[in-house]
Amino acid sequence: NALGTQHLLEAARQSDGIHFIYYSSGNSYAHQDRMVHEADPLFPSRHAVYYLASKLVGEMFCEHYRLVHSQQTSTLRLSSVYGPGQATGVLPKFVERLSAGSPIQLYDGGHHTVDFVFVDDVIQATWRVIEHSASGIYNIGSGQSHSILEVAQIIAEFTRASSDLLHVQPSNVAAPGGFSGLDVTKARTNLGYEPTPLRAGLKQFVESVSIPKEQGKVRQ
Repeated sequence: NALGTQHLLEAARQSDGIHFIYYSSGNSYAHQDRMVHEADPLFPSRHAVYYLASKLVGEMFCEHYRLVHSQQTSTLRLSSVYGPGQATGVLPKFVERLSAGSPIQLYDGGHHTVDFVFVDDVIQATWRVIEHSASGIYNIGSGQSHSILEVAQIIAEFTRASSDLLHVQPSNVAAPGGFSGLDVTKARTNLGYEPTPLRAGLKQFVESVSIPKEQGKVRQ
């Protein structure tokens, strides 16, 4: 990720008028028990450390090219992206299993928190950065953090699945895990960004996933 970003930055530097937009990760912030904003420290040591560290190095390369080579760059720190077309990850798995009437396991009490951002919001933010010729760093998330249990309950509602299919396992950790939610005030103020509420996004996502009811069982 880091070296690939550097090669693209160099190619952009050698072309005139390129606005370089880098998709980083909002999960790179040091964990806070509150919403995090762009000035908060980055220290991705809890989860996916190698991937998140590589995204962070890419940010440093972008800032270097902005300062040293006067390259116009924007960094969008995305939270966990979901939406139509997504084939892997926890949300497709939940929809698949609950639509088929199969149970899902929610570990650690389902308390793991995530800021889910709808894919259309990432596109919205990208276009607004281009329209405003905006440089700098922006959090792009939903502006809220939700537990996996909350998400599972919403998906169960939209798939008309029984709540009995949500098997909540007791927590074995002292404090809830997960990622801090992203404060999107800067993107709202400077770009006019407005995220999609979780329920609205999940409704579109569930409706986009077509699973024949006659299958009866889910692949194990």
